[in-house]
This record gives sequence, C-alpha cells and structure tokens, in this order.
Amino acid sequence: MMKTRNFRKLTFLSTCAAAMLLTGCAVQKETQLQVLRQRFVPVPHDSSCGGGANWTALHRLSDDKPGVLMVMAHAGIGDTFPVQEEHNPKLFDVIVVAGDDEHLMLEVRSEEGSQRLDLRRDGTVWVKVAGRKYSVAYPSVTVSPGSKPTTDKAMILVHRFP
Repeated sequence: MMKTRNFRKLTFLSTCAAAMLLTGCAVQKETQLQVLRQRFVPVPHDSSCGGGANWTALHRLSDDKPGVLMVMAHAGIGDTFPVQEEHNPKLFDVIVVAGDDEHLMLEVRSEEGSQRLDLRRDGTVWVKVAGRKYSVAYPSVTVSPGSKPTTDKAMILVHRFP
C-alpha cells in the first residue's frame, strides 16, 4: 500500500514538472512565505466566559536535549496554568497577572512561596523552584496573512533543566 502511494506521488510530481517545462513556466528557486507577528491584545479576565489557559504537561523537549522538559501554554490576563509532569503532583502554578504585547507580569506560586516575573517579548527569565532551574519565555508567534492578527492568549514556554 505504501509503495503504491509513494509511486503515485512520484508520478504526480513528475507529471507536474513535465507540464511546467512544456509550458515554459520557470520553477521559482525560493518561495518567500509571508508571515505576520501575531499581537497579544489582552482582554479583561472573565471566568464566567470559560476558556482560560490551555497548556501541556511537562514533556521531553527533543532527543538532542536529554533531561530538558517543556510546557507550552496559551494564557490571557488572569489565567493560571500548572507546571507538572503528567500523572505527577503539581510543581507550581503560573499566573498571568498583567501585560500587553511587549511584556507580561507573571507570578509563580509554589509551596515555597510566590515569585514575580517581568517577562519582555522574546525574552527569558529564570526561576528556581524546589531546587530546580526553570526558564520562562514569551516568544513571538507568527501567522499567515489570512490568519487572525491578534490574540487574547499569550504563548508562554516553561523549560526545566537537569
């Protein structure tokens, strides 16, 4: 089945290439993909509207970075998300206290207490919880021109290092 599917793809691609050569169309060497930076436009927090933050559990980043775990979250002002490994107790919470497109004010709450973080766009801050190092980042998000240019949820990445 897989060989047939690959053969069909190859045949289709060969036919397309031949048609382009026959009609005199040039294949563009580089296609420039136009993207826009999606802006974070916060809205007042309203728990009655539902929604809230979306996040992943701490999971392995990649094979080439052994021991590094990552959480990806999308959260708006007033939203909270936990940092924890799947099926394990929560290590700490991250609360988006305030912010705009250029920076976020976060609070990290653990059994040890609270820490305030001022996180700039495309920046990283470090925090230590229960003897472990974590980086917290606020990266830019890019979208295609036809996509929504603004969002009320900022992307936040949390990495745990060995």
